[in-house]
Amino acid sequence: MLADTHTPATGALRWAAHAVDNAIGALRAEPGSVAVADALRRADTAVAALPAGLVSTILNRLLDTAWDCHRAGADSSARLVAQRGAAARAMRLAS
Repeated sequence: MLADTHTPATGALRWAAHAVDNAIGALRAEPGSVAVADALRRADTAVAALPAGLVSTILNRLLDTAWDCHRAGADSSARLVAQRGAAARAMRLAS
């Protein structure tokens, strides 16, 4: 029988990834809206629940960039694209 790989840390990681993905989706749909700020706050909370490490650092950088885009009313930026790529790689390493 295979060991159960679902741990509280795995659940927190999935929750954070889902929250960040929702925030980026909201940013892409309506960059300057209040809904984006709400989604980014939820993502900040989810990422803050992660243990310190590579994934949380990279997700925090991605969220910082998403906040910058939101404040500028932009749905994306070159930095956001690069941070999303880094986050995707970090998530693959963590899983």
